[in-house]
Amino acid sequence: MIDLRPHQERGVELLREGFRVGHLRQLLAMRCGAGKTITAASVALSAKAKGNVTPFIVDRIELAAQAADTMQRVGLTVSIMQGENTNMVTGHGVIVASIQTLARRRFPDARLIVIDEAHVLHQAHIKLLERWNALPVIGLTATPFACGLGRHFTNLVVPTAIRDLTHDGLLVPVVAYGPNKPDLGKL
Repeated sequence: MIDLRPHQERGVELLREGFRVGHLRQLLAMRCGAGKTITAASVALSAKAKGNVTPFIVDRIELAAQAADTMQRVGLTVSIMQGENTNMVTGHGVIVASIQTLARRRFPDARLIVIDEAHVLHQAHIKLLERWNALPVIGLTATPFACGLGRHFTNLVVPTAIRDLTHDGLLVPVVAYGPNKPDLGKL
């Protein structure tokens, strides 16, 4: 089992509550470094305990390896669906899939879908969401401000704030730098 930080546990609880009240599409918004992938791995671990596989959809090649490493660290077995790098094993708890590959291939049955970097919804994401319209979806993002997200997600889960992460020593304090006031007199 995973030892989650309190804000990650709160995120899992808020997602479960959202599903209970009927939100099939939820955004989990946590800042960079707050542990979105670990939180999603905890949910996937629960799904695996019920015999379900969770696709973890990424939009960039670099993210596939990072996600697979994180999922394995928490005790999940991971298959990869990514172009020529595909390695699918029946019975694995998570399938880390690039959206580009997933859009072109048939995916095994799933009961929960996780979309990493959900603020970057490609047309392929939208088509998959339309195809899997009855499945619960968790979108992960640090920036839930992209135009149109509300058309695809009905609940925003924000289990912590930057100030709390900073106070807890998980993020360094922000120091803002800016230019001097420019001389606009000659414009």
